[in-house]
Amino acid sequence: MNTLGYVRDPVAFLAGCGDVLSEDGYVVVSVPNVAYAGVQMDLLEGRLPYGQCGGRELPARFFDRASLLTTVERAGLCRLSETTTLGHPLNASSSRPPSVLGARVAAALADHPESSVEHFVLTLARPGCKLSEPPPMLPLAHLHARFRALRQDQERIAAWADGEVSTIREESAERERSFKEMAAKLSGLESRLAQVAAQFELELQARLASAFEETESVRKDLDALRNELSAVYATKTFRYTTSLRKLYAALRSHGSSR
Repeated sequence: MNTLGYVRDPVAFLAGCGDVLSEDGYVVVSVPNVAYAGVQMDLLEGRLPYGQCGGRELPARFFDRASLLTTVERAGLCRLSETTTLGHPLNASSSRPPSVLGARVAAALADHPESSVEHFVLTLARPGCKLSEPPPMLPLAHLHARFRALRQDQERIAAWADGEVSTIREESAERERSFKEMAAKLSGLESRLAQVAAQFELELQARLASAFEETESVRKDLDALRNELSAVYATKTFRYTTSLRKLYAALRSHGSSR
């Protein structure tokens, strides 16, 4: 596994692996070497040596051989085998940018005993493991190629995730713009509706006032007619002719019946 540098507590992680191992079980650990000359040169030149993975591959822990063995010992595991993958970061034929620090610095880094070791590969087991011989190991070149393939897969997944996040953000921004446009339209409709309602209320009040005035005028005319009729009923002529009106009505009724 290549995850030891990415966990917060490597000792607890390895101890947990040991807890689930059987008596003849083992675990293979591959760890990048922070003392590798290529990493040291990148750091001296101000470059993050893990930047090729978009910052997503930056480990939480860094190991050289001494710190790795100390971590294994504290986890209570024992080594069945130890191998390394070698690199040549300071060769002129490498793909890294030319150094700006000069040949003397490069030579000093190359003199370190672990400068050419790019990865440590350890086979670990619980104390008292009953394996009669160390487990067979895949060729180091194959392990190294597999590690790089996994890293490339992670880069592709990270790129895909970034694209998906960008798409979601664009869709969210578009929806937000649509919502704002709809809110503006609704606000305009609400304002227009308020204006129409106010105008209708004014017109209704004017019509009600006009109808009230017309009703008052009719009521006044009726009151005037009642007063005039009352005045007629109160005259002596109306009272004296009452018998004649009754006789005339009876004669008309008798004539119509014949």
